[in-house]
Amino acid sequence: PVEAILNSVTIATGAMLLAVGLGLMAARTLFEWERAARNGVRRGINLSTRLLDALFMLPLATSAVTLGLGYLIAFGRPPLNLRSSILMLPIVHAVVAVPFVLRSVLPGFRSIQQSLREAAAMLGADGWRTWWEVDWPLMRRPILVAALFAFTISLGEFSATIFLARPETPTLPVAIYRFLGQPGAMNYGQALAMSVLLMLVCTVAFVAIEHFRFSAEGEF
Repeated sequence: PVEAILNSVTIATGAMLLAVGLGLMAARTLFEWERAARNGVRRGINLSTRLLDALFMLPLATSAVTLGLGYLIAFGRPPLNLRSSILMLPIVHAVVAVPFVLRSVLPGFRSIQQSLREAAAMLGADGWRTWWEVDWPLMRRPILVAALFAFTISLGEFSATIFLARPETPTLPVAIYRFLGQPGAMNYGQALAMSVLLMLVCTVAFVAIEHFRFSAEGEF
């Protein structure tokens, strides 16, 4: 159980960092396209923005079992033979979590007033200073919520993980599944204990998400 907990925390941390990075890039791209559509920069960009948004949400419409099997096939041969690598799990968990990250940080980008960024630039602030003084105060809570979402989703992900987890590196849900499949009261008790621990972590995370959520905007 201790090994499974450590594996889950390590994988969830990697998936969280990857998902937040990808989600921020996706949200920034979508926000810039939305702004271009509002300003009428290019014809047809509004439809393109909707299609791009749907593309980013595609992992929500895809079964995690399908993703796990797809990764097993796609990364099972050279030059990207990651079938025996633990790196497969953070990657697939990040893909599952990216839509939640996107929907968490997009309201933060929408709240940034362009006039504030222009005023900072006129006062001599470079791109990094503008991000730190103008963007970051508005984005830190959405990014925190996105990170909690990604960490919690990775921690509890099972459907794709069962395809990809190696016997020597089980995650918490996989370990619970294995303990439940073995006879004996001790195995059953360990499975229940790990289930309670997983529920407690998820409960704390979602309470924190409700506390730090940027706004009541219904992104989903």
